[in-house]
Amino acid sequence: MILQDYIRQLQDAEYNRSAGVIMRGVSQITRMPGELQTSLAELDKAAKALDVINMDTPELSEALAVFRAKMNATETLVKQYALAVEVGGGKVAKRSTTAKLFYGTSQDLIDQGVDPVSAEAYSYFMGIVKDMNLGYIAPDPSSLVKHYSESDAFIERMNKWGDGYADVVNNSVQRGIAEGWNPKKIARYIRKTATDLPINAAYSTTKTLQFQSYRDASAEMERLNGRFIEKKIRMAALDGNTCAACIALHGTEVPKGESIKDHYNGRCDAIYVPAGGDMPEFMQTFGEPGERNFVPFQDGESWFAQQSEAFQRQTLGPGKYEWYKQNRSLQGLIGNYSDSVFGDMPVVKPLWVLDKTAIQNVNLPDYYTDKFREYINDDANDLVLVHGHHYPSNWSKDKISEYEKQLVLGHYDDARQMIDDWVKQELISDNPRISIRTSEKGLKGIAKDGRYKSQFESGTSRGLYSPGRRKEAEKNLFNTPINIDKSKRPIYGMINYGDNVATGYQYGEFEIVLKNDVLERTTITLGDSLNVDRWDRKASPFYDPSIGSQLGEETKYGINLIERVKSGQAGGISYIEAQIHKGLTVDDIDSIIVDNAGMIPLLNGLFSDTTIKFIIRKGT
Repeated sequence: MILQDYIRQLQDAEYNRSAGVIMRGVSQITRMPGELQTSLAELDKAAKALDVINMDTPELSEALAVFRAKMNATETLVKQYALAVEVGGGKVAKRSTTAKLFYGTSQDLIDQGVDPVSAEAYSYFMGIVKDMNLGYIAPDPSSLVKHYSESDAFIERMNKWGDGYADVVNNSVQRGIAEGWNPKKIARYIRKTATDLPINAAYSTTKTLQFQSYRDASAEMERLNGRFIEKKIRMAALDGNTCAACIALHGTEVPKGESIKDHYNGRCDAIYVPAGGDMPEFMQTFGEPGERNFVPFQDGESWFAQQSEAFQRQTLGPGKYEWYKQNRSLQGLIGNYSDSVFGDMPVVKPLWVLDKTAIQNVNLPDYYTDKFREYINDDANDLVLVHGHHYPSNWSKDKISEYEKQLVLGHYDDARQMIDDWVKQELISDNPRISIRTSEKGLKGIAKDGRYKSQFESGTSRGLYSPGRRKEAEKNLFNTPINIDKSKRPIYGMINYGDNVATGYQYGEFEIVLKNDVLERTTITLGDSLNVDRWDRKASPFYDPSIGSQLGEETKYGINLIERVKSGQAGGISYIEAQIHKGLTVDDIDSIIVDNAGMIPLLNGLFSDTTIKFIIRKGT
């Protein structure tokens, strides 16, 4: 074992001591036989006998009332013992900082089989300090911490704890009933939530309280004893559970006396280079999950670049992994979250807030502003909040569990990002293409004019011809000016994959396939955009799509639509609509697919002087 291992053991032991009474109490209240479990059992029993359920069902209203009371009881527990958790973090910092500052002596103790952060080792260090008159300052742990638990922000948050979480569950049940959940599903949801939410919420709060208090107290110890320290270096765990922001910050220098900021449940710590000392030669890392080793000391950016593609993809998720492949910079992924209790926290930016140049191949009109992404995210968050209990069929049990955990904890932005990462991965993989259905008359018009005209110019449509309605839709979808030149209005098609036949035969028997670079100036909606007047949603860029651009009531609609399109099972007016901006010319056409060879002479006559390929669909 190395020093950091002993520090983590001490952190765990102190957490179990100071926060254990909270966690045992919450478990006793919610998971052990008692009033809550009795009410849940009664609800389970009633659910088996009922065909329908509503908020007035006695067993349901009783279970929700008991859950609210028990959540308020857990609130009282956290409030009562929060300060002890903070001071516990200070105790760990006092011993750990001392062991780090006397690193050479700590190594000697480890070689002798002595725990360098034990009470005995601390007494030994203090004896050295006294004998050598070093002027080392080690105050009472309570004076080292910031007393978050006594702050107005923490008190305000905790005062909303019990009723706040109870309201989340109550609202979810109401939405479930409105959506037609059967009694058994309602009962399962309440049992799972009542069992898991209080434990998860209490753990996240108390663990963050301990970790941040530990880091604050360490910084205060550094301030008091700065003359012993040359440099302070931030260190991450570098394992399969470490986020990209923490990896990016690993190995960076932090001013001594400045507290390391981390996100909720963050485990980052620091090492010290003693006055007159050198940087360490090696560092501990779990290069792959379950494989511990030591590597030459390096910053997190360099270390991550050496890891396998599988590890990088697992850490970043599919959307951010694609961003990283293009930019090769973890630093660009670091964002900031301002927490009302703990202050600034480093987090991983969602895709939509990355620099414009970082979003792959987006080339949309100026009137499609960054503000639209905020609207899209708001819509997506609302969808996840209200209709979030549906997930892609190819998600693993672990992925589903993580997603459900985010919903239970109320982390709707994180849950939405998980769905949006999936949407992007599905849309940009497997060779996507834009297909446009048109008729013989439409082809002749394209050949004659050299470009594709919208209904505003042609005066016709094989779908719904309604220029007024389309103007309003485009204003909502992309912020298109009402009086924009007719030739600059979007052209409409659909996203398709592989050998799948493009739907929408009502628009024409010819399938025009566009070149891939047209996707750069394409937005999409999950469904027909003329339905936007019903849903009031926004289109999102093809290369940065969102479930918030679906034109249906539930996340299930958008997820199922993508799965059907990818598998070639969509039909009729069921499609991922593509809106092409900045015009569409003959030069943008890659190929034209026809169902029989008898159509080829017509195409040759129209497009003989172009590079357009003519393809006869297999099996026709």
